[in-house]
Amino acid sequence: MQRWLPGIWVPLTLLLLDTHQQEVTVAECAAVDTYLAKHFGLLGDNLYEENLLRSFHSSTMFILTTFAGSVTWAQPEVQEKCLEFFKEYLLPNWIKSHERHLLDNGDNGHYLGDQVTNCPSYKAQGSF
Repeated sequence: MQRWLPGIWVPLTLLLLDTHQQEVTVAECAAVDTYLAKHFGLLGDNLYEENLLRSFHSSTMFILTTFAGSVTWAQPEVQEKCLEFFKEYLLPNWIKSHERHLLDNGDNGHYLGDQVTNCPSYKAQGSF
């Protein structure tokens, strides 16, 4: 039985790493991203670090979704005002919170120590 909508979600069937006997099908970007990040050791070394990185991922997905919902899909007559609001209020707050964390982490370009991680910044580069 097909459990997804063709052309809308692209599912990925994964063999669970811990058992190698169980499959799971995921279609959401965050689920695929998290699975691959864990598989390649990009989600930190403990639960605290993993959740810290997940919070930045969530923050990035929020700003991208907000842009799509409030600007991209806005009616043509209000799209310019929506973009102005996004650029003046929403985006600067997102940037400030991420910059603050990056500075607190030593201003080394990493979100967690000096580790390469499932960093959300790559998702936002060039998106706006």
